Amino acid sequence: MFLNRTTRKALGEALGISGPAIGKKLRGENGWSVTDLYGVAEYFQIPVADLLPKKVDAMQETPDSLSRTEGSGLVAGAGFEPTTSGL
Repeated sequence: MFLNRTTRKALGEALGISGPAIGKKLRGENGWSVTDLYGVAEYFQIPVADLLPKKVDAMQETPDSLSRTEGSGLVAGAGFEPTTSGL
């Protein structure tokens, strides 16, 4: 969203939901439906697979990456990072 300068309101309108509702989805308070994922992919013109977690090959993991993923073998797709301020 940041790279495309998209607001929650604009994305929500594209999905047919309110800005606050999309905010809850982005914060993980509400789940994403498959329809939502397809709508987001279409809005940003990216493959749906880019929005899904990816399995990491255990041979490529470093001790640092294990601590971040807690050994789950999954990483979040781009765009799911929380925003920060003052950094």
